[in-house]
Amino acid sequence: MLPRSIRTLLERPSARTIALGLLLLPVAWHTVTLGRVFCARFPCPLDIEYLESAHVYHAWRLAHGLPLYADPASGFATFPYPPLYWLALECAAALFGFTDQAGRAVSIASLLLAMAILAWQVARAAPSRLVGAAFVAIAVAGICAGYPACDGSYDWTRSDTMAMLFTIVAAAIARDGLMPPLRALATGVALALSIYTKQSGTVFAIWLVVFAFWRDRAGGLRVAAVVALSCAVPFAVLEAKTGGWFLVWLLYPGHQPLYSWWGALGAPMTLVLRAPFLPFLVWLVPALSKRQWLRPTTALWAGLLLVSVVGSSLLSVKYFTVGNIWIPGLLLAWPVGLMLAGDWLSGSRSHEPARAPAVTAGVLALSSALLVPLVYDISPFLPNADRWQAAERLDGIARALEGGVVVATDPMVGIRAGGPVQQPILATYEDARSAGMQTDYVAALVASGARWVLTTDRYSGTEHAPEPRMLRYFTRERTYDFDIHSLASWDRPKNVVLWRRAAE
Repeated sequence: MLPRSIRTLLERPSARTIALGLLLLPVAWHTVTLGRVFCARFPCPLDIEYLESAHVYHAWRLAHGLPLYADPASGFATFPYPPLYWLALECAAALFGFTDQAGRAVSIASLLLAMAILAWQVARAAPSRLVGAAFVAIAVAGICAGYPACDGSYDWTRSDTMAMLFTIVAAAIARDGLMPPLRALATGVALALSIYTKQSGTVFAIWLVVFAFWRDRAGGLRVAAVVALSCAVPFAVLEAKTGGWFLVWLLYPGHQPLYSWWGALGAPMTLVLRAPFLPFLVWLVPALSKRQWLRPTTALWAGLLLVSVVGSSLLSVKYFTVGNIWIPGLLLAWPVGLMLAGDWLSGSRSHEPARAPAVTAGVLALSSALLVPLVYDISPFLPNADRWQAAERLDGIARALEGGVVVATDPMVGIRAGGPVQQPILATYEDARSAGMQTDYVAALVASGARWVLTTDRYSGTEHAPEPRMLRYFTRERTYDFDIHSLASWDRPKNVVLWRRAAE
């Protein structure tokens, strides 16, 4: 129990107000800071991650009836993802046009919805409404605090947050794993939507099906059947419409080179540094289960967190992976940790009521204190005025070429400048080539009919650099003294270079 002097002090309204203010101070810092970062980044006209424009171009192709999954010799190589995110981006383009802002809007909206659902789950696990409100605030702040660990990828024009939103929706519907028909249907459809946003959703679907089967064998079979059917029907349609290329593009990452598997053992430290209590959960979950304090719903979420940690760690050994692989664990860690804390507090209240207030106060104080060292420097995530200037200059150069321009790493600039509808994307070709696919970026440039090409010296000095291979078909015309680097920590291209199609 708390010392009597402290208990007496906390009984005063003014003291409780001060204690609450101190508790919420780090919470406010993390939530307000992430909001500030989003507001600064959202309007940036240049990619904040260098594949943003390429994702927008995928949605643009969908809107114009152009194929996504086809022979790369046609002049287009796609990302190895299912199409649902690009469909959502196409819808967002009705408000924002085919811009990076449309893709960021989908990602940010998905993040906010995922936070709201997780907050609801945290509140339900808390022993009281007041504690639930405090837990919700801390859980949201914990998610916000994870932003640097994923290289600031929460708001990228990528499918990660949308895929996790559907997984979180499925887990919320699944509840305690008991699956009457309607719940099984809704859970299975949500899981299929996650998989068709990003195929990594498959591992979360497997966990939820296994958990449901453990809790309710018939219900587990229902969920498995719904997921299988909901995935098989669109798969058959897409395979038929693409002549088998859909599966080819989805599976090629499995052939990409890997770093040493030893790296996967230390990889979870990325998450531990942003959720320091994670190692403690290894003890807490069995302890709760032994005392029969662990709710089935919390067990489901704890398993989901474990799957996310293992899955992201395994992905970390693959070439071309970046910080977005940590999004699942960063979204789940703090909410699941607080759900487990809620189960502990609820159990201790019924068995040790005299100690419950002290334990609750200690959990709240410790949770808030853990957020303090997670404060970070936001300057690397904020675009400077030079990003607006670089975007304006790149657009001006492309438009002045009066058509026929391909921009190797920013295809929507080429589209806006009246370039060919086939805008070969350097990253997609080199990504596929690393997995052994027969792709040739320079041949795609030639096939596209490009008269002009703007490159950005990305991959300079590596085997993936296209410039040495371009010399056979294009003449280097001019080097400009600016760059279009994104805000991703690893992306530091050099100058923008203009190439002209050589006379045949």
